[in-house]
Amino acid sequence: RSSSSSSAAAAEMWAENELVSLKDANLATEAGLVVLDTMDALSANCRRKFEVLDSTNCTLSHLFDLYLGFLRSNHSETLLKHAFASIRALISKFPMMLFKGDTGLCGRMCYEMIRCFSSRLETTRHQSCMLLYLLMRSNFIFTGRTNCTRVHLQAIVAVSQLIGDVVVTSSPRFQDSLALVNNLSSSDRGMQHSKLPKAVAELTRTMRKVLMATAQMKEHEAEPEMLVHLQHSLADSYSGTPELRLTWLESMARVHSKLGFHSEVAMCHLHVAALMADILHAQGAIAADDSRRRRVFATISPNVLAAELAETGGGGGQVDHSFPHDDSGGGFTEDNFIRRLESVRESLDRAERYELVPKLYHILQPYYERRRDYAKLIQMHSQCSECYQKMMSIYSSGRRFLATYFRVSFFGKVFGCDDGCEYIYKEPHVTSLGTITERLSAMYSEKLGPDNFRLITDSSAPLRSDMDPKVGYLQVTFVEPHLEEPADQLASGGGSAGGGGADTDFDRHNNICKFVYEVPFTPGGKSHGQLHEQHIKKTVIKTKSCFPYVEKRIAVDVTQSFQLSPIEVACESLRRSVLDLRRLTAKNKQPDMKRLQLKLQGCVSTQVNAGPLAYARTFLDKERQDQFPANQVKELKKIYVQFVDVCWEALELNGRLIKSDQLEFHDNLRLGFRHMVHHLTPLLDTPLLLHQSSSESAAESNGADRNSLHILSAISNTSFPNPTNK
Repeated sequence: RSSSSSSAAAAEMWAENELVSLKDANLATEAGLVVLDTMDALSANCRRKFEVLDSTNCTLSHLFDLYLGFLRSNHSETLLKHAFASIRALISKFPMMLFKGDTGLCGRMCYEMIRCFSSRLETTRHQSCMLLYLLMRSNFIFTGRTNCTRVHLQAIVAVSQLIGDVVVTSSPRFQDSLALVNNLSSSDRGMQHSKLPKAVAELTRTMRKVLMATAQMKEHEAEPEMLVHLQHSLADSYSGTPELRLTWLESMARVHSKLGFHSEVAMCHLHVAALMADILHAQGAIAADDSRRRRVFATISPNVLAAELAETGGGGGQVDHSFPHDDSGGGFTEDNFIRRLESVRESLDRAERYELVPKLYHILQPYYERRRDYAKLIQMHSQCSECYQKMMSIYSSGRRFLATYFRVSFFGKVFGCDDGCEYIYKEPHVTSLGTITERLSAMYSEKLGPDNFRLITDSSAPLRSDMDPKVGYLQVTFVEPHLEEPADQLASGGGSAGGGGADTDFDRHNNICKFVYEVPFTPGGKSHGQLHEQHIKKTVIKTKSCFPYVEKRIAVDVTQSFQLSPIEVACESLRRSVLDLRRLTAKNKQPDMKRLQLKLQGCVSTQVNAGPLAYARTFLDKERQDQFPANQVKELKKIYVQFVDVCWEALELNGRLIKSDQLEFHDNLRLGFRHMVHHLTPLLDTPLLLHQSSSESAAESNGADRNSLHILSAISNTSFPNPTNK
């Protein structure tokens, strides 16, 4: 009895819950129907007002969003049927708003309809297919039975945007819905002898072509570099179709933004802005000077000039006239162009690339002035002022680390088209070699399997004959930006105090396409040996594009290698120290005391100055000088004179700026400097130094070499004759 009573109570409770759920469902459906009736009444009574106003009218846009909101939510089948019916009526009421002017309304409608192609409800799928076909048919009739270009483009854009949602686009129901759209077209007797069936078939074929990229992107969704590369390839494939290229560039920006790569986000938005500017200029919609616009874009990023700013059309080449184009302007408006440039500014600010913001405003300022938008002008100048203040703070502190670069080489057929390819990877801020190696190793070990992946730890070129063809090999090497230093920079001080030339961290990480890495070796085969046998293989790499770019990895285009002899290695090492100290002691520039003291300690401290002295004893000893080329010995001596000079200047600067608690540290540096000069004096050929000073004093009475002789004389208690007296 107790068991039967419990079952009865449970059944009663279940029935009661079912009744409550049914009431809630009916109430929700009724509420939705009331909202639909209200919106239908509003659209019917205010139809003429909406037709007079532009399609960007906020009320109309909100009304469309309310209708489409029914498709986004999980409503009952009954309510969805009525929602689709209301949207069909909306298409017949406002064809002008949908098929002329701004593409926003048509684009949002296409997106929501195509998203419903994968619905589990068969009626919803059928209704969405019929709605898409009705939209194409209405567009076709609106254009005088010539084309349905707008819906065609917006449908492709919607599919491109939905590719990120792999569950939606990879569903078999999605393919069935595409087939149903074709069937609706072929069964429409009123359009049998028109161009519409062919246009519908072309649309579904193009949508399937775009969907083919989904499987490949799904395979590489754990590889951000490869995922963005695939998206960039799709963007390039639509170089003749600006609307679709813009869609994929925006998709790349979303991926970068999710991962925090703000420089790449800025470049994606910059390419979109340049593409929009080119289209608007071709249409005569903007009156800005074309050559000036190109020059400013190229100054911010030279990649833009080659990729987006074409001679005619967008996308770096001729517009593909075989693909449908929306000639009504669509989303390529001056307002959207300005908003895009403002998005670039926001991303540049997040990326700490403040130097580019004032250049960007050179493009924006004429538009603000022409519109007399004084609020925007005030905001613009305020933001420029903030950027300049941040730049001064950064130049003073030196606390900005924009990027680290690595050469990544792929070997093995398991990598597909990347087999044998080399890329330069840009990693954020200060990324160690161990960090990127660990990330890539974990990623490819999981993808290929631990037994099918090997990491090459040596920087030397591997031999293919030693590799297992079934295994993927990865080689990662740290590289540095390679900038051509002016020949006179050693003596002149290395750049302006304000950060001009290649004197700042920004200059070394902006629009850079050359990188360098070194591999030490000895004739005996070992990596390291004695100084007189230590060689270096120096490799300079040039990438196909400049960093920062729309991708955070760029393929290597040209590689050049050359070898440095042991004495050339010594010259290179000392030359770097001279340039570093020149930058740190530049006039009219707030010195970075921490960097200055660390570098100075590495040059003159008695504990670590074995390097400079060891080079001198190895290559400048009178008994060994004949073993090395005379011109290289002469060059090394000249660099040593400059090295002593700049060390003295750095010591003087440090002495003026230190506090009382660092006096003992400074005295130790001075003692180390005296110790170094004392041992260098007999190794430097005095007559040669006097000859150099004499020749330089003819052009400049206070040259760096003559100053160095006075330093040598003062510190080592050695008297040298005046080089100007004979």
